[in-house]
Amino acid sequence: MINCSKCKKPIPDNATKCPYCGNKAAKPAGKPRKKKKGVAIVAVILVLAIAAGAFYLIKKRPDIIPGFGADETTTATEKLSRDNEVQQIKEAGKIVVGVTELMPMNYRDGDKWIGFDSDLAKEFAEYLGVEVEFKEINWNEKRKLLDDRAIDCIWNGMETGQNGIDCSDAYISSNLVVVMSKSMVDSYASIEDCNNLTFAVERNSAAADIAETYGLNYTLVADTEEALSSIKKGFADAAIIDSIIVGSLIGDGTEYNNITVAIELEDGEEQWAVGFRKGSDLTAEFNKFYDEKVADGTIERLARKYGLEYAIIK
Repeated sequence: MINCSKCKKPIPDNATKCPYCGNKAAKPAGKPRKKKKGVAIVAVILVLAIAAGAFYLIKKRPDIIPGFGADETTTATEKLSRDNEVQQIKEAGKIVVGVTELMPMNYRDGDKWIGFDSDLAKEFAEYLGVEVEFKEINWNEKRKLLDDRAIDCIWNGMETGQNGIDCSDAYISSNLVVVMSKSMVDSYASIEDCNNLTFAVERNSAAADIAETYGLNYTLVADTEEALSSIKKGFADAAIIDSIIVGSLIGDGTEYNNITVAIELEDGEEQWAVGFRKGSDLTAEFNKFYDEKVADGTIERLARKYGLEYAIIK
C-alpha cells in the first residue's frame, strides 16, 4: 500500500486512483531482486578448484608444458637424476640387478646366483666399486620396476629394442628353434609344415613375431618355462624358443625330457643386451666396461665357462 501524492491518504493495493480525492495512483515500486549469492559462490569455488588442479598437475608433471619439462615421459628432476646414476650407485654402494631364473644366463646354486649374465653383472659391480644385489622379478613388470627404481637394470637375456628402455650394445647373438614332443619330430621338417599345430610363444618376443609372420596358431605365455610346460601338459603342440636357453631345459635329465629341438629357424636371430632406465648414464658406462672386458679376455673366459663362446659378440 502507498500514500496518495496529493492528499497523502493511503491508497489500497491494485487501486488505479485515490478513493478520497480521485488523484491517479502512482505505480507501486516492484520488490527488489535478491542477488543470487549461491551461484556466485559456486563459480568462485569452481575457478579455484581448476586453478589448484592445474598447479598440482604442472608440479607433478612439468613436462606437459612445452619447454617446461625434460621430455614426454621424464621430468627435469628425473632427467638430472638419470644423468648421474653412476655416481648415485657408487654412493649407495650397490647396484640392484633384475633377473629371472633362466639357464645358462641366471640361475641359483644354493643361495647364490650364477650363470653368464650373473657373473658378468658381478664383474660390472666390481668395475664400479660396489656390491651387486640380484632381485628376482616378474618379467612382465620389468619396465615398471625399472622406472620405479626397484631395480637399476634388467640383465636376463633381454632382446634389444625394448620400448622405453635404454639398451646397451648387444653382447649375445642367438637364433630361435621350434621344439616339440620327440614322437612328432619326424613329421615336421620346416616351419611351413607346422600350420596345423598350436604353438606357445613368449609375449613381446621375437618368437611371437615369427609366429605372426608365418600365420601360426599360437597362444601367448609369460616365459620360456610356461611355453615348455604348455607342451608337457598338452595345452600346446610346439613352442618357439631361444637356442641358447633351450639346451639346458629339455632332453635327458630334465623336467622336459620328452621334448626336443625339431627345427632351427634361419630368420629368428636375436641379439641380447642389458636394459637401463631411459637416459641413464649407466648405459654408456656398461658399454665402456664391456669393451674393456672383451680386450682383457674376461668375456671369452665367462663364455667358455657356460658354453656360449659361439654366441658372444666382440
